[in-house]
Amino acid sequence: MKKHLTFLTAIAASLILVACGESNTTGTRKASEPTPTSEVTTTKPTTPVAPTVAAASNPDYPTYLVGSEINYEPFEFKQENGMPTGFEVELLQAIAEKAKFNVTFIHTPRKDLVDTLNNGKFVIWASAISITPERMEQMDFSQPFLDFSREIYILDKPENANLKTAQDFKGKKIAVNGSSKSNVTTAQELTGAPENVIAANSFYLSLAEMYKGSADGTLGDSRILQYYQLKQKDIKTRVVPIGDKKKDLAFAVRKGNTQVLKQINDGLAAVKADGTYDKLLEKWFGQVK
Repeated sequence: MKKHLTFLTAIAASLILVACGESNTTGTRKASEPTPTSEVTTTKPTTPVAPTVAAASNPDYPTYLVGSEINYEPFEFKQENGMPTGFEVELLQAIAEKAKFNVTFIHTPRKDLVDTLNNGKFVIWASAISITPERMEQMDFSQPFLDFSREIYILDKPENANLKTAQDFKGKKIAVNGSSKSNVTTAQELTGAPENVIAANSFYLSLAEMYKGSADGTLGDSRILQYYQLKQKDIKTRVVPIGDKKKDLAFAVRKGNTQVLKQINDGLAAVKADGTYDKLLEKWFGQVK
């Protein structure tokens, strides 16, 4: 159990936000122009680092600034060298290469999503954004690149043999990321009482609650659970569906930006056709579906 907690603590400690410097108000520039600076946000001053750009940066292509809250592993998160990585980061880089544009990711709070698209600061937003009717009125979305639902993640051990359906968690303890109001509400409904919900400060800390035995399970997005099952192969786990409706994730652009939207959609179709998309699915989630 100590091994499990040490692992989760290390993961949580590694998720320091990438904060980037101010960029031009326009979200497009040529690759030959200066790259905005960025710095790692911690409690102490740090050495500035440059935001990531597409691996195949081409000086003849336009460079699109991409807004992203880079703290949501495995979709987008910071590597030890300060550069963003993750499924969504690598997917958009592959799309950009096919569609002949470059990308520069800049860490920005998701609450600024609509404003920074509308004022032109960012051309694209990539931050595990689900398509909703409300958002569709505020921005345009690419074709969906991934779907997900919510599930309960539990340790696969004899004591949990009777936990097979969502109804079996009545009276049990469920840990959640406390910043997700919908997950807190759902966990209360599943367990039958607010006192049965452990609201942690992050998804990773909610996993720690389960590993140390304070919670019977952790409620989270199915794709993140797949990632941790892949990452923690030495820990026997399983998921319990809760009958949640699947949602789609997509890239967002300013309303009416049909040119960039077409580039993204064409690039997405190309990476699906040549097998790149499936390779990324297998790399980050351990399965091609």
